Amino acid sequence: MAIFSHHVKKISRGKGRSSTASAAYRSGTQIVDLRTGEVHDYSRRKGVERIGVILPDGSPSEFQDRNVLWNEAERVEVRKNAVVAREVMVAIPHELNEVQRKDLIESYSRGLSDRYKTGIDYAIHEPDENGDERNYHAHIMMTTREIDESGFGKKTRQLDVYSTGIEEVKYMRESWATEANKALNDAGIEESIDHRSLAEQGETRQPTTHRGVGDALDKKQLFSERTELNNQIRDLNKERSEIYSELKELHSERRDVSDQIDSLYGERKEAYYELKKSQRLEIAVNDTRERANRIHEHKTEKWQKYQGWHEKKIHAAISEYHSYSSSEPSKKWYERESSYEKRLEEYELEKDHLFNDMHQTINKHRPPSYESSLSIAAGKEAYEHKIKKVEILSNIDSASYRSGQAEERYSEIESAISKAQEQRVSVKEKISEKGERLENIQSEKSEISESLEKNETKIRGVSTVSNEDEVQEIEIASDDVQAAIDERSKEYAQSLSNQSNPPLESIEQHNEHIQHFEQIEASENMGQAQGENNQIPESEQIDYPDLNESSDITEGRELAIEMHPERERQLQEQIEQGEKMAMESQRILDEKEAPEQEIESQNPAWLEESLSKRDEILEQKEEELERDDELEV
Repeated sequence: MAIFSHHVKKISRGKGRSSTASAAYRSGTQIVDLRTGEVHDYSRRKGVERIGVILPDGSPSEFQDRNVLWNEAERVEVRKNAVVAREVMVAIPHELNEVQRKDLIESYSRGLSDRYKTGIDYAIHEPDENGDERNYHAHIMMTTREIDESGFGKKTRQLDVYSTGIEEVKYMRESWATEANKALNDAGIEESIDHRSLAEQGETRQPTTHRGVGDALDKKQLFSERTELNNQIRDLNKERSEIYSELKELHSERRDVSDQIDSLYGERKEAYYELKKSQRLEIAVNDTRERANRIHEHKTEKWQKYQGWHEKKIHAAISEYHSYSSSEPSKKWYERESSYEKRLEEYELEKDHLFNDMHQTINKHRPPSYESSLSIAAGKEAYEHKIKKVEILSNIDSASYRSGQAEERYSEIESAISKAQEQRVSVKEKISEKGERLENIQSEKSEISESLEKNETKIRGVSTVSNEDEVQEIEIASDDVQAAIDERSKEYAQSLSNQSNPPLESIEQHNEHIQHFEQIEASENMGQAQGENNQIPESEQIDYPDLNESSDITEGRELAIEMHPERERQLQEQIEQGEKMAMESQRILDEKEAPEQEIESQNPAWLEESLSKRDEILEQKEEELERDDELEV
């Protein structure tokens, strides 16, 4: 997957570095430093995929040559501790191909050039053969001054001032993430990077520390404790992420099961009411049938007993009605129309009254029906059982079936609730187990963090390098330093062998001071310092050369010193100790009883050369300590 890595650094003359040497090394080319006359030749270097120079619109065309560009950048800076260039180093998503990597870096570099009006010299590097094969990265060097049609102009102070420098670095980081994500999207890749910190992203996983040369050690199947610890942290972060995903699903499942149980509780409540109601209804219907049977038997027995009387009443009512109907009034010749109509209306009313009485008599004296007995019984049972009469009559034939259905449904709901409760208990147990595992992971990570802190001092010289290119720089620089040391040691030993009768006591003390002072610096440059209290065996001590070596050697030494900020205090103490020893040497020389002519006869040129060398070393150290006066972005 694509990762976000973005670093902004400066290249300072006060640290013994130069833009010409840095540009030559990163681009794998040869650049002659016109200011010092040094030739920085890295044309045989491997692993440089593509290089290029990007300038603001209207810049002089000769600046397209990086030789001209960086020599001019060195020329316009006059301070001995001037910042001559800035470097932006980014990790390129390994999913992109060569053309896409080139387009991405050129687009990002063009954006920086347009914003700050500076010259850009970029170099895309391939992964180191001993490192991670996905480690495509780019070094983007920026001039510290704006460039226009007349050449270099004013300084880019917005990157120097603390109040604006932080915001500008944030802009660079965000701009890189935007450009990289756009390139990934254009390539049809779903991966993306984020310039924000894990805390700003809302991530809870623990960040790992930089492995430095751990990858190279792994390739050689050598032991790397920090790599192992980081792998453990990465595995724990992965496991914790998986547990969080599982916990999210488990909590969701528990909520669903709880909602299901709540719903089932509601259904069970309704089913319970329905069951109880159907049971009461079944009882009421059974009682209604029994009561209706008794009522019907009683009515039938009573009707049969008075059957003749009933029939007589029915015939009498029918005869009365027919007799009255036959006497319907007719209009007389002398009767007025209004009187006739009134008399006819009264007749009709009386006839209707007789008709209703006749039907009531017939119905009253007919044989009794079971439906009437059932209705009477349902009314009485409805009152006793607190159930509507209509419900009893409507379920008179299906009460038992309805009660059975209600009971079956209630049992099904009870069974579903039992299963859901068992499922919820199982989910809670799983959640508890995951919670305990998270606590164990946190405890293990705390232990690993403590181990990393203890490991910091043991492998500081190996693991604090911020990227593989810096590892390569130190390795190359250390080789050059070793070669120069060997050569200068031979010359120095030869010069000593040519001297005659030096003042032994003062010379031995002076040599002891110089050798001790230089040995510490050499051990820092070659990555041999393993801690503050580490001492170098006398058998391995060698004389360190003049500090006037090439800037690429100084650049490698400065990079090694940057890995050990506590060395500043040690260097200051060594300088003070050297000054005391020099004063003691001078005092011993002054106390010599031999006349000045005798001392001169004992090779004053050798003594002058030694003292001059001491002064040069002390002066160089004082210049290196001035780096704290500069503001770093």
